[in-house]
Amino acid sequence: MSDQGAVPDDAVRLDPRRQTPLYRWLSARMLRFEARSRARGSRGARWGMRAIWTTVALVGLLLLIGPVVNAPLELDDYYSSAEDADESWIARSFEADYEVQRTGDGRLELEVEERVQAFFPDDVDLHGIERTLVTELHGHDLRPELIEATLDGSPAEATVADAATRTTFAIAADERLRGDHEVLLRYTLHDVAADVYDESTGRWQQTLEWDALGVDWAQGTLDKRISVTLPRDLDEAQQRQPRASLAWLLLSADIALEPDAETADTVTYVATNDQTTPPYAEFRLTLNFVPGTFAMPPHTPLYWVMVVGPFLPLLVSAAVLLLALAARAVAWADARGRLWYVAQYEPQAGVSPALASHIWGGWRGAALVRAVAAYQRDRSARPKLLRELHRAGRVGDVVGARLRFRAAPERREQRQRGLRRSTGGVVRDGFLGAAVALPLVQVGLARQLSHQMPLSVYWWPLAIVAATAILSVVVIVIATSAFPLTRRGAFAREHLLGLRQYIEQTRTAEQTTLRDPLLPYVVLFAGARDGRRIVERALDDAGVPRTAASDPTLLTGGRLAIRAAAILAPLAAILLANTVPSPTVETADDSIFDADLAGDYGAFVRAFDATGELIPTADGGLSMEVEERLEMVVEDRHEVPQLLREWRDRPDGSRQELEVASVEVDGAEVPFDTGRRHGKAYLRTEIADDWPGEHDVVVRYRLADAAAAIRTADGWRDAVTWTALTPDWDWDWSGVDVDVERVSFELRVPQGIAADAEAVEPLDTPSWTSEDDPPLLEATEDGDAVVYRTALAADDDQWFWLSQGMAGVQLRFAEGAFSSDGRGPWIRHAAWQATPPILTVGTGLVALAAALFGVLGGRRLRPGLARDAARWLAPGLAVTQLVLFVWMTADASGEEWFFIWPGLLLLANLAAAVWSLIASRKR
Repeated sequence: MSDQGAVPDDAVRLDPRRQTPLYRWLSARMLRFEARSRARGSRGARWGMRAIWTTVALVGLLLLIGPVVNAPLELDDYYSSAEDADESWIARSFEADYEVQRTGDGRLELEVEERVQAFFPDDVDLHGIERTLVTELHGHDLRPELIEATLDGSPAEATVADAATRTTFAIAADERLRGDHEVLLRYTLHDVAADVYDESTGRWQQTLEWDALGVDWAQGTLDKRISVTLPRDLDEAQQRQPRASLAWLLLSADIALEPDAETADTVTYVATNDQTTPPYAEFRLTLNFVPGTFAMPPHTPLYWVMVVGPFLPLLVSAAVLLLALAARAVAWADARGRLWYVAQYEPQAGVSPALASHIWGGWRGAALVRAVAAYQRDRSARPKLLRELHRAGRVGDVVGARLRFRAAPERREQRQRGLRRSTGGVVRDGFLGAAVALPLVQVGLARQLSHQMPLSVYWWPLAIVAATAILSVVVIVIATSAFPLTRRGAFAREHLLGLRQYIEQTRTAEQTTLRDPLLPYVVLFAGARDGRRIVERALDDAGVPRTAASDPTLLTGGRLAIRAAAILAPLAAILLANTVPSPTVETADDSIFDADLAGDYGAFVRAFDATGELIPTADGGLSMEVEERLEMVVEDRHEVPQLLREWRDRPDGSRQELEVASVEVDGAEVPFDTGRRHGKAYLRTEIADDWPGEHDVVVRYRLADAAAAIRTADGWRDAVTWTALTPDWDWDWSGVDVDVERVSFELRVPQGIAADAEAVEPLDTPSWTSEDDPPLLEATEDGDAVVYRTALAADDDQWFWLSQGMAGVQLRFAEGAFSSDGRGPWIRHAAWQATPPILTVGTGLVALAAALFGVLGGRRLRPGLARDAARWLAPGLAVTQLVLFVWMTADASGEEWFFIWPGLLLLANLAAAVWSLIASRKR
């Protein structure tokens, strides 16, 4: 057909897809760039692009295996600096006076005067002193301004060296320094404060935190003194008492800044310390102001570089992906043909069915099309036809079909005949280079960040590495798979469209025969699965048997399922073990002792008394109201200590609906927050101000649904379980100089309810208890109630046991007496408790059965389900059982049944899996 002239009346028009303006604009820029590069010399431009991305990749490699930028000091650095402290000058005394001011525009200005008494040993050859300050803090540029520098009372020559985040004042002397010298520096800092959220108090504040010694203070220091002078209005704007903290490595101490002098306009606070500190110690000053006290400056460009920098490779990868999509949609799109086609009654001359399948893009059925055409030419090709017929459209042949399609000679023939064109060029090289270099840079950045933050806690660096890698893989697929049709190829495709119209109009697929020259095209247009059925019908009509030898290279659905299970099962087990706490693991440690809640240290309990009262509800159930009284000692710390409490409010799967009503400190209510951790409810106060000293604290809470059905040795019963204290509470409430001295709890039960109780017992009983020992739980009558009470002092024999177990009371009644939810919660809880052993043992038994296929079948096994089970499923499930076993027994002592028998099964499976791999290897 000619591409000139009018459009025939019976033509079917093709409406070309119009891409988005963004894609068209991006593609136009890439086409212009490609054209200019070719005009200047395509070879040189392509090598230049490769050189650019090779350089980027080398930068990523340097970040990955090279030195760590701004690496924090390690233990060896601290120890060596302490040992070599006498190799430099020593600070006999360090004094710093700070004057906080607020400028006319509301910004903070800090006037600093430092006096250092420096001692230079005789064997130290120094002609000056360097003082290094941090100049980038909280995203603010501190802009240090040196006002004055003196040495031994005389003006000294000082030079200022500015770096990206630090400024160094270098004071030079005319001669070598020996003995004692006095150094004075006066300078000004700006915008030292920042808006900070205090996790302990739950409030925003403006914090001025400054290390008086500085990051590069490599001197041993004896006497230290800092003072802070505040105008009256700024002093009144403080949220808390100003503080100082002294730290070296893992050792730290808080120092209160006490008022030292006052005038009508100012207040001065002073902190001193005479402890000798080694090099690289910290002497921090902290002042907390109410929000809005100071006007905050805009963040510096370096701040945004540090914030965006770790994500830069990911962002560039996203931009590269957008460009690749635009190139694939426009620049690498198929050329336009006539934009119409008419019905065609025979294949295009010179275009074989195999070549037509490549022009059409039917890679799933291309092999079957080729086999049908080969069989029509030569009946001896029947085995090949039957093999491809067995493969066509199956899930297990997806990868193989794609690989064979790309490796077929027709792919190269299309380019040779001008039907398709290559996308090779500087743009494509840029995409491929970026896809290789950017993930390498992202991994290098993650490695650099790993020295600043633990990646086990801060997971996002690894997440962006994975995201960058995924984007890069997509870009590579787009860049390497683009193989657009030329105008001549578009004409050929339009001919195929016309041929398909004719086949559909004449219903050729329903009546075609093995000898029909249109059969390969019928298969091509029908698709792999429908084409397979058409060929099968044609073979049956022609009386050609379809029996074929087994195809060991084809992965059937069953084989794919086995391999997928072998790969996914260990991954699922690892995900389960890292995200879901095993119900066989006792979470005995209190949230306070876990040390990951703000304000969790510094508030200690001397005495604990809890009183609970059981109250009937209108719906026939039971509720409980509890009042806890604590005698506490609170330390004076840099972080405001908070009271933390934890309760087991879901015993045996029931939901007691615990609700904290109030928390009082010395008779005044304080704010608090509640939540859940480790399957238990917790309370954390949010006291905003320092509260050191001794305090009386009252906590009131309610259990709205205290009764639940449980299974006992005597059958089903209703139970009220009150856990007054969770295990190991004494670890959290004991400080350096404070220990728990008294613990008591009592439960008041109405007489009628107490009379219906079949049993009243403490939650835990010591195993060494004898009949001669006094009862742990005493019952007394008090008016119309029975009081069950436990009271122990630190010197009682049962104190140690009480501190290790759950302290509380359980009352049991006949089933249905008070519970409203029935047996369901207990059954679900018991099923969840049994899940780890059942899952571990079940996985182990399946793994053992799969291994037996390989052990018993050996080398006689041919490729198929049995061999895949032996070589894939057996080792995969053995690894899965190993992960589940560790998840299940993380807290086991080794004597529990769920440790011994599953452990033996695991050892057997590991040995059987290895034996199976060896026995079933190929001949």
